Amino acid sequence: MKILVGANSGGGTNSPKETTGGVLQWTGGTEIIAAIGAVLIGVALYQGYVGVSKKFLEDSNTARMSAHTRQAFTALGVFGHLSRMVIFGLVGYGLIKAAMNYDPNKAIGLDGALSKVSQYSYGPLLLGVVAAGLIGFALYSIADARYRKI
Repeated sequence: MKILVGANSGGGTNSPKETTGGVLQWTGGTEIIAAIGAVLIGVALYQGYVGVSKKFLEDSNTARMSAHTRQAFTALGVFGHLSRMVIFGLVGYGLIKAAMNYDPNKAIGLDGALSKVSQYSYGPLLLGVVAAGLIGFALYSIADARYRKI
């Protein structure tokens, strides 16, 4: 989890690069890091599938929504899930690349993934879209709590 979110735990100084570097030195460490990256890419693909197919609506009580509310709820859900797909995909790709190159300096957390995106010519625009999408997912999550089937 520290690798994914780029956070320190317990006041320690381990960065995602240091954590990944430590795991890469284990027997089978490159396979472990690559597997974690592959799982994150799988999660990214699933998030994209849920967003595009609108599967998230199956868990929502859409009958209680007005047409306008359902339309806004659906748009927030699609946009938010696709934004999460981008984030999980970038982090998973970074971990697989680190494992393939056996280079912990190539491992990235969420902050590293966003920093990498910002370096592209279209980076600021994509960061804005991802940020808006994550805000959209947060709003969707609040609405989902209201309309969730129990």
